[in-house]
Amino acid sequence: GTLKKNGWNHGILYGSKYVGDALVPGYELFEYGFPVALPVVKDQDKTKVRVELYEIDQACLGRMDRLEYEGVMFNRTKVTALPVNRDHLVDEDIPCEMYIGSTDYFAADRMRRVQPLKTKIVTPGVGTSDGEVYDWKPLRSMSEAKSDRMEKETKNETVRLG
Repeated sequence: GTLKKNGWNHGILYGSKYVGDALVPGYELFEYGFPVALPVVKDQDKTKVRVELYEIDQACLGRMDRLEYEGVMFNRTKVTALPVNRDHLVDEDIPCEMYIGSTDYFAADRMRRVQPLKTKIVTPGVGTSDGEVYDWKPLRSMSEAKSDRMEKETKNETVRLG
């Protein structure tokens, strides 16, 4: 979340190529002053986190590992991302890595769950299904936080895969 465009730590990605937006199934977001993705216990196929995909070099990966306290606070985990707009992406499903909160460090019952967007997920050749998409963006003020929370609670969204 903080590495996304306009995020506090986006500068770490300087020089990296933005590939596109995608959804990663099987995770939900919690708030700890910053977003923490943790595995979903049930309905893994219906719960997804919205991410931005970048092509990065080893130097950038090292900076990101240090930022995320890889192996302590977060674990860099192999996941499969589903492109939101395939016009900009080559592969149907994209193998990539994502920082997942360490359950040894973060306890879900001590964090606030980010309010998901209730969505219709449209997958070509498969059809439409109900689901939840978790998205996080850094907020600049309390009034912006309140406005954003109210918008997410009332907004319905359709996400098209393909």
